[in-house]
Amino acid sequence: MDEERLEEENDDFTQVDLEAVKKNLEKMEFNNEEEDEEEMGDDDEAVITKTEILEVVDSEDEEEKEEVEAEKEETIEKGENSPLEESSKVNNKLVIIILCTVVVLLLLVIVFLLLPDKKNTSNESNSQGEEGISESEKPSVKKVDIASGESYFVNDNYLYVKANDKGYIVNLDGKTILEDATLSCAITGTKQGYFVCEDKKSDDKVKYSLRKVDDSGSISTIYTDEKYESSDRKLFDEWGRVLGVFTSKMDVYLVDGSVSKLDGYTIVNKKIYNGRYAIIEKSKKYGLYDVKDNQLLISPKYSDLSFLHDNLFRASLDGKEGVIDAADSAKLGFRYNKVDYSNGLYFVSSSNSVSIMDSNYKTIGSISSCNSFELTAFMDNVIVHKLKPTDGFVVVDKTGKTTNYDFKNFELFYNYVVTLKDNTLTLYDSSFNKVQDFPLGNISITLNTVAIFLEDYLVFNGNRMFSIETGQFLHDANNLSRSYQNYYVSLNVHDSVADAVVSMDDVPIGTINGIDPVEFLRADNNGIRVTNSHFIFSVGNKNLIIKK
Repeated sequence: MDEERLEEENDDFTQVDLEAVKKNLEKMEFNNEEEDEEEMGDDDEAVITKTEILEVVDSEDEEEKEEVEAEKEETIEKGENSPLEESSKVNNKLVIIILCTVVVLLLLVIVFLLLPDKKNTSNESNSQGEEGISESEKPSVKKVDIASGESYFVNDNYLYVKANDKGYIVNLDGKTILEDATLSCAITGTKQGYFVCEDKKSDDKVKYSLRKVDDSGSISTIYTDEKYESSDRKLFDEWGRVLGVFTSKMDVYLVDGSVSKLDGYTIVNKKIYNGRYAIIEKSKKYGLYDVKDNQLLISPKYSDLSFLHDNLFRASLDGKEGVIDAADSAKLGFRYNKVDYSNGLYFVSSSNSVSIMDSNYKTIGSISSCNSFELTAFMDNVIVHKLKPTDGFVVVDKTGKTTNYDFKNFELFYNYVVTLKDNTLTLYDSSFNKVQDFPLGNISITLNTVAIFLEDYLVFNGNRMFSIETGQFLHDANNLSRSYQNYYVSLNVHDSVADAVVSMDDVPIGTINGIDPVEFLRADNNGIRVTNSHFIFSVGNKNLIIKK
């Protein structure tokens, strides 16, 4: 029965199965071959002997070994690895990947541990009042010790300072490049490195030189006038910036390098308009000269000539005024007592009224009972101060619409007009709607002691502040600030002389002492001069240079 059971077993043996069968067969007892043959009987039922089974097992074992060897040889011929070798390689790759991952994680942990502790850094900044600002983010501040007077940028690298009646050229570290006890320099305002020096004698006679400092600090002389004269020969533009030198020979040397020979003409008010036009005078007659192209545009023939805007001029001929251009073409005929221009509108008076004209000289409005006036542009309006026959103020908008006001005088601040009447300050917005009244009671002030601060507060006499929105007097007037870009100046207006702290993002970066709060608040941006990379806070006689 054991033999029959073996025949019914599955022939798919593994190597291990074959070895186990062989060992079991060796232990079993079988009949000899003769007995086996006798027991087969007439039904020819096959009986497997021990020897046969062993031969079969050995034969299958040998065949499997031969197949394995053949597979190995075939794999070697094909250049492939055996399954065991492939498994080994896969395991090696996994080990390498795991090791690399561990190394990367260790490096990340090390880098994280080496990073600065943000919390500690923030706490340290808090103790210094500089929260959240790293050293690299702090603005670069240069305090020029010699800058105790008026200061301007000559270019991005050098500064002109006027102190103790002398002029200096210094770099942004305060190192003096030029100093001469006999020289008083004037800045050009062009920021291209040019400046004018005045060599003064004891009798106040002056000779002038035009100079330039380059980026390396080297100073060259463009022109020197050898003749001393008592008259001031600096040339300015309409904004008060020095543009060049008007020489003793009546020639013009401009900072752009151009030179004009004026052939004996003098320049009225020593001003140049639009960078090129000079009103000239000869024998009490006036004409026009182009100093840029060195040519006479209008021969002196008018009894008066003054600049209006662009290339247009107010001219007077035979007692009447009109408007001409640089080519001497009449734009508005000579039939008016007075002609003026402001904020895109022309104002012309005749008889006892003033006509208002647009840019095409079309009449769009009028002001009665007025034959003389002064103009002040404010936002989109023009404030007309009637001088004759009776005083008063008229506000004119772009359309020519007029509105009369009975205030006596005014000051302009930001988008507000402040008026003073019967010891009451009145605030108007840019559309001349009344915003607020501020009764002063027994306090006596003048309008030039009033300032509008950040469009939210009205301050006067340097130590009294009102809310513009409510008109309420505020007792705590400390730490007022005037901003410029991302910098600001903080003032304590309770003191007649206050400190100013220049800051960026709440980071203290410098202090200017001895500041008059009203002077600073009224200065608008005139006390801040800017180049492409720096600007100066200049308040009173103190200066602070800050790199953007």
